[in-house]
Amino acid sequence: MRLSNFALRVALILGLSPSAFGNALADGRAVLPPKWMIEAYLSDAVVKPSRDDIARAIIPGLGMVPAFLGGGAAAAGYPWTARSAAEANTWYAVTYGNGLFVAVANNGTNRVMTSPDGVTWTARSAAQANLWSAVTYGNGLFVAVAYSGTNRVMTAP
Repeated sequence: MRLSNFALRVALILGLSPSAFGNALADGRAVLPPKWMIEAYLSDAVVKPSRDDIARAIIPGLGMVPAFLGGGAAAAGYPWTARSAAEANTWYAVTYGNGLFVAVANNGTNRVMTSPDGVTWTARSAAQANLWSAVTYGNGLFVAVAYSGTNRVMTAP
């Protein structure tokens, strides 16, 4: 399968051979990530997706398939298992990096939770009691942003 320039760029970012990635796209084992994700990765932005974020976005078999791929993992035939969150907050975003899942919430006492496996979660305090809405991992650092508060960015190694 001949790859578009966009698909070729994704393959190169992830260190995949173009032919292997083309075959995975052709037989449904992979999908292209949204264009904004690759543009953000290649930009000089402070907060941008990591290579791990992109890999999870293209490979449904990894199990953590973002909803923006259309239907999510359950629709693709991958069963979901209910898990208990560390607290009953309104969780807004989750990312994975350096062997750790990190989720942020916009309410509750502890607005961050972490998990080494995506199954068992531990509550953590946020830097401030803001409305945390997004989190990502890159360059050895977790970065979260909020809708409100004086300091609307928090970081953790």
